Amino acid sequence: MFSVMTPTVFGVATTIAAFLPLAPIDNETGRILASFSGIIVLALCFSIFDSKCILPAHLARVRFDKPKQNGMWVKCQAWSARTLEALRDGPY
Repeated sequence: MFSVMTPTVFGVATTIAAFLPLAPIDNETGRILASFSGIIVLALCFSIFDSKCILPAHLARVRFDKPKQNGMWVKCQAWSARTLEALRDGPY
């Protein structure tokens, strides 16, 4: 988990650092860029919070059992997997 956490936090931090200087620009274009900048920074902050705090709690409850071997959806998945494998291993 920690091997992925550090790059994601630094990736978000550098993106925030790139958009944050757009906030104090004081002309008409600057006001538009400041609103974009604020929204992007808030979205990135929520995204990093979600990926580090909320998502792991949801994934802890997910069951990764084998799916049922009947039903239309399973048959459709099996058909698409066979088709993609045939295209991958095909005549080319």
